[in-house]
Amino acid sequence: MTSLSTAKLLGWVAWNVFLAVIPVVVAWPLARQLRQAGGRRPGAWLGLLLLAALWLGFLPNAPYLLTEWRHWFNVLERKQLWVRWHDEGELAAFWELAQLTLFFAAFSLAGVITYWAALRPVLATIAGKHWRWLLLLVLSWLNGLGVYLGLELRFNTWDLLHTPGSIVDEALRALRVPGFHGFILGFTLLLWLLYESTETFCHGLRARWAGRSTAARR
Repeated sequence: MTSLSTAKLLGWVAWNVFLAVIPVVVAWPLARQLRQAGGRRPGAWLGLLLLAALWLGFLPNAPYLLTEWRHWFNVLERKQLWVRWHDEGELAAFWELAQLTLFFAAFSLAGVITYWAALRPVLATIAGKHWRWLLLLVLSWLNGLGVYLGLELRFNTWDLLHTPGSIVDEALRALRVPGFHGFILGFTLLLWLLYESTETFCHGLRARWAGRSTAARR
């Protein structure tokens, strides 16, 4: 890659990760507001609703990072990296393919981590494991819809401010698109599985760290 293309690539990565981090930042004040929701004055709910709208509007940007593998396939086909390495034994093609794969794997990992980090503070405010699971499934479905609208129809978060009516119309129209429900169901289950896997992994790390800290104090 030339320095110019590298600069463009880094700018694209930084912008997409920045959008994915926004709901992570908003999740903490939103969770605090949710915990204090009881006994609020009617006017105080406006701030809570604004935070919730901001959080929900930007949340699909996190799982959207998982879809960037389509660019990996595009580069793979355009440069014939697999053919050049596997069939022709070109070592340079192998290294380029390896670097490209590691890059997109890291990009997807960033999507998983930001999605988990954006959801966890909010879900922690919900009493009852079954209610948290239900909310997680609903949010995963909504994020699947958001990713579909961005991936297929090229909508973005800013369009919620400029053309909210068009987004609603297209979302309702998407419900009648053949294959849409299969995509949404698959993506919903994927997001649910990724969240639960990340939560289990982090819980295990915290438990191991707590065990080591306790043993060190003895």
